[in-house]
Amino acid sequence: MEPRAPHATDRRTHQLHLTELGRARYEDALPAVQRREAELEVGLTPEQCDAAFTWMSALSTACQETGRS
Repeated sequence: MEPRAPHATDRRTHQLHLTELGRARYEDALPAVQRREAELEVGLTPEQCDAAFTWMSALSTACQETGRS
């Protein structure tokens, strides 16, 4: 699979795909990222974590819908 390819339906964007090396680096980094997220969430209530996730998801969706992702 090519690491970068035109999007199938949106000619303004490209899709990025991880290479085998990229996938390995992602898997190596994931535990550290998860630990850091846990550290940042220590002072937050579950409701605050849910609200932050909902807000970030809404921003991502809005960016995709307006073509600014």
